[in-house]
Amino acid sequence: AYWKNRYKEHGLKGLKTKQRSGRPPKVSKELAVKIKRKVRKHNIKRGWRTKHVKEIIYKEAGVLYSSRQVIRISQSWGLSQVKPRPRYAYSKKDDREEFIKKTKVS
Repeated sequence: AYWKNRYKEHGLKGLKTKQRSGRPPKVSKELAVKIKRKVRKHNIKRGWRTKHVKEIIYKEAGVLYSSRQVIRISQSWGLSQVKPRPRYAYSKKDDREEFIKKTKVS
């Protein structure tokens, strides 16, 4: 009867599952944007570490998240989970080009 009434009132759109709000975030959107900028600027060449992001969030917002939650948050910010290796991040342009020429398959 519930679904039948929803269909009568709203048509096919009434049969779609409605989004639920869920638990509100512990950190406001404005503060999250500020933290995100700080994390992105912090140590760009070497990447970021979960531990460092966790510390920045705690210092800025006073909220202590688990490491897994920090990974989820940072991925939603567009940060990659994989950290670049220093030997490639700091290599010289000529060395990279030479390496690429050697490894190309003809």
